[in-house]
Parts: sequence; C-alpha cells; structure tokens
Amino acid sequence: MDDPSGNEEELDPLFGPHSELSGQLTSADKESRIRDAFSGLPRIVGHAFRIAWQISPTTVILLVLVQLCTGATSATSLLAANSALVQLLQGPIDQERLRAAVPGVLLLCGAASLAGGMRVVQDLLLGRIGPAIGSVAGRMLLRSAVSSELATVDDPDFHNSMALAKTGSHNLETSFAHTMTVIGAACSLVAVSSALGYFHPLLFVLTCATAIPRGVSVVTAARRHYLSAVRWIENTRKLDLLSAVMTERDSAEEIRAHRIGDYLVESFTRLSERALGEQRRLAARGAVGALLGGSVSGVLTAATYGVLGFLVWTGGLSMAGAATALVAIPSLSGNVTTFVMSINSIVEQALSIIEWDRACARMKDATQAQEKRPINRQVREVKAENLSFRYPGAERDALVGVNVKVACGEVVALVGANGSGKTTLAKVLAGLYAPSDGSLTWDGRPVDTFASASLSEQVSLLGQGFVTWPFTVRANVAIGRPEGRWDDDAVDDALRKSGAGSLVARLRDGKHTLLALNFRNGVQLSGGQWQRIGLARVEYRDAPFVILDEPTAALDPEAEIEVFAHVAKAAARGKAVLLVTHRLASTRLANRIYVMSHGRIVESGTHEELIAANGSYARMYRLQAEQFNPA
Repeated sequence: MDDPSGNEEELDPLFGPHSELSGQLTSADKESRIRDAFSGLPRIVGHAFRIAWQISPTTVILLVLVQLCTGATSATSLLAANSALVQLLQGPIDQERLRAAVPGVLLLCGAASLAGGMRVVQDLLLGRIGPAIGSVAGRMLLRSAVSSELATVDDPDFHNSMALAKTGSHNLETSFAHTMTVIGAACSLVAVSSALGYFHPLLFVLTCATAIPRGVSVVTAARRHYLSAVRWIENTRKLDLLSAVMTERDSAEEIRAHRIGDYLVESFTRLSERALGEQRRLAARGAVGALLGGSVSGVLTAATYGVLGFLVWTGGLSMAGAATALVAIPSLSGNVTTFVMSINSIVEQALSIIEWDRACARMKDATQAQEKRPINRQVREVKAENLSFRYPGAERDALVGVNVKVACGEVVALVGANGSGKTTLAKVLAGLYAPSDGSLTWDGRPVDTFASASLSEQVSLLGQGFVTWPFTVRANVAIGRPEGRWDDDAVDDALRKSGAGSLVARLRDGKHTLLALNFRNGVQLSGGQWQRIGLARVEYRDAPFVILDEPTAALDPEAEIEVFAHVAKAAARGKAVLLVTHRLASTRLANRIYVMSHGRIVESGTHEELIAANGSYARMYRLQAEQFNPA
C-alpha cells in the first residue's frame, strides 16, 4: 500500500486531528487521478504550447526546428562514422584509406559541433520563453482565485487544490521544456533506430527494451510522489502557515511578549518530521524500484552486446557495422531513456497541472457568470423573503427564514448577540453568498439573474475584519474603486468626510505615507485610525448600497457620534445603509431595526417600538445604558 501507517486519531496540539491521514485517497481515487493524467496529457501539452505561442510564435517555431536539426545530426553522425570505419577497417591502413576516411571524419566533427550549437540555442530559447510561460500561468491562476465565489473560498478543498495548482502553474513551464526534449529525442530515435535496424532488427529491439524497466520504475515512483503530495497537502499548508505566522508583523508582538517563538518552532519541527518520514518512505521504495529496474536493464544490455558479438562471430555483421553499432547502441539507449523519462516528467507534472486547469476552469465559470444581465440603474431596494443560508460543509443553517428589506434613503440596523447571524446576513444581502433557500431580490428581480460584477458595483462594504492593505493611504482609499485613474480630489474628499483628514495631515508623507511598518518609511496605525481609513474607502467607492459592520468598534465615543451622523447623511443622500452593530445607542437613528438570534429575526421595528415591546432589544438596550449610568 502507498498510504503511510499511523494512528488516524492522533491529535496535533495546534491543528487537531491530522487531516491528511483521515482523508486518504481510495484506490478508485488514485486510479482516477492517474488516468486523468494520461488522458489529459494532450490537453496539458496544448496548454503549454498555446501560452508559449501567445508569448512568442517565433521562439516556438525555432525550438521545433532545433529539435528536428538535433535528430538530423544524430543520423548524420552515424552515417559519417560508418563511412569512416568502412574505409579504415577494410584492410591495412595506408595513406589512400586515411584520405578516403577524412570526409567521414570531418562530417562527424561537423555534426558534433552542430549538435553542441543546437543545445546552446535550445537553452537560450527555453531560457527566454520558459519563465514567461510560468508567469502567464501564475497570473491566470491568480485571476481564478480572485474571481471565485466567496462560498468556494470557504471550502478547505479549494485551498488544497490551489496549493497543488500553484505547483502546476510552475510545471507548465517545465512541461513545455520536457515536450521539446521529447520531440528532439523522438527525432534522434527515428534516425538512430533506422541505422541500428539496418544492421540487425534484433539489436534495435533489445536496445529499446533496456530503457523500459528503468522507465517503469521512474513512472511508479512519480505516481507515488504525486499521490503522497495530494494526501499530505494539508500538512504542507500547515507548515507554510506556521512559517508565515513566525515572520509576519501582525503576530510579532505577541510571539515576543508571550515568549511562544520556541513553541512555534517546535511545532514546525514536529510537522516537518512527519513530512520527512513520508519522504524517507518514498525514497526507500523508490530505491528498491530503481534497483530492480536497473538490474533488468543491465541484463538486457548484456544480451544486446552478446547478440552483437554473436553476429560478428557468425559473419552476420561486418567489423565496420559492428563498430558503428557500438556507437549507435548507447546513443539509442540514451535517447529511449530520455524519451521515456521526459514523457514521465510530463505525466508527473500533468497531475498538478490538472489542478491548475481545474482552477482556471472555475475562473471561466465565474467569467460566464459575469455575462448575466447587468444592473443598468441604481438599486432602490434589497429584499429577503423566507431566506435561509448554510455554509459549505456546515451541519445546520446559519440563517433560517429571514425576512428583511433595505431601501434607498433609509438606515436599517441589524443587532443581536455574537454569532446570531448578523454578519452572515449582511454578506448574503450584498450578494457575496447565494441563499440556500427562499428568495433574495434587488428591485424585485432574483439576485441570481444579475451578473456578480454588476451586483458588486452597487455595494460599498466595510466588513468587521476589513483588509488593512500594506499600501499607501491613497491606495487604501482608492482601492475601493480600483478601475480607471484614481482621483486625488475624490480621495481627499473621502478622507475629509470620514474624519481621517486631520490624521493624514499629521503623517510625514501625507496620503502617500506607506501603512506598513515592516517597510522603510512605513508607519503603523491604531485600530481606530484604520477604521477612519476604511470609512474613507467606502466614501470613495460611492455605491448606493452601503454595508457597515461594526464601523465604530475601535472609536472613542466622540468619534462614534461623528460616524453615526455621517451614516445618517449618507441615507439622506439617497443611499441604502445597512448597519451591523452592538452599540445600540446608534440604532436610534435607524428607520428600522432587526433583532437576530440563532440565525433568525426575532424582533423588528423602530427604536421606540422595540423599547415599548419590552423584548430582547429593550433588555439589551437597558443593559448597555446601565454601563454608562450605573446609578
């Protein structure tokens, strides 16, 4: 069996059960993946050639011509060697025979020089186009990642696939180089085998057979390595995660304050040792396979030379032919080995390139989704009726039977305890997740009939964990609408409206200050300062549907009042504002309040109506009020 032995119930202190052991591939899965690699080989090679052709058709044509020349020089070398040997071995060597052998020797030298020159040209051409292929494939993969639906990104299998696909994007570059090697080896095989078959067909058959056992052992080892990589991909991702955590700025303070650096290194070592154990297992099995393959190949090689000696002894082959065969046999064996090894490398790389191909197919699906009907005017109303939603892989719904309406010109608040579903509902209303059941309409039309790009055009979102980009202040604001040329006047206006103008004025480089402490001239902002920048980003985006998830969590009371006044002004300008908050003092300004509990709407109404109802909202409001007025 290829699977490592071990205790599937073993728990890792940091990550829990070892998922790579609990999720082993079945025999059917293994065979399916290997079949996919072979059946998808033409498509994989086609991908590499299409990208290469897009980059430089001239380079591709020149590379193919180089391979054809390589095959021609192999045939020429053998013919030249045979011509010279015939002259030298027909009788006693004299000046006349030496002169007769000179053309063959010169042709042999010329062919050798040309072959060397072709190798240099090939390396030069591959050096130019190879990295470009990997770069283009990498960009295609990144486009796939950023265009994937949010629900897809929540799926662990997506991240496993992307980790393998990253290897695949690099392997497209090397598979193109291996394909060129296959073409060159095939051309040489035709040339050399024709010559060797001319002397005796059995020599050709035996020489080709010597490469097969080695090829089988290499293919078997490659198959094991790929299946192991699939099984252990989560362990690899955990190692990458630990490595990043130990070097990132965000975790640096706590690592040093709590002195947990050594513990993290020990955890990294523990996971590394598990991975090294798997590599040792693969190396041991590969060595056994290589030994068996090499032994069988050695026996076949001995048989080939034995047949050659027998043919000379019985007169079935001249001394000149035998000498040429002695040159041709290792040449043919080397070409067969190169051919088999290169094909195997392409197959091995195809297994990861298939993951790249699938990732790019997701991008194509997402692109097709963009072709749905666009929203040609500003949205006026977002409405959910009996809406339910379940996260991928979850056992129960996060939202159940929700009825909510948000219209332009009003502020709608979502309140409730942590985990009640407020943030999830906000994301569903924004079109980031598709409902599992019920309906979600924008201006009366089902949301899934609109292009996702058209939906996002209508939304400004400041999430609870919004991204603090390690870019300049200007970029952090203008990235809210990255298309087209950034408008500095609009950036300044957004900073002023969000209350971040005075903050930016105090920075050394103003709005061009880099907000990343781990770069030269970079600075670090506080949580409250970052929230101001986030609000400026929403302002700059200037979309009709504004979603603010805990926008004042890190602000002082005075700043909080300013932000809520700003929210009210946004609604007065005709925007639909959805406010997710724990600060119930701010909900007084809301036109409508929805109280959530365990994914359901349990109360709704204005602030005054909910206080009069004396339900859960009134209870939460009184508890918060008592914190400020304990008497």
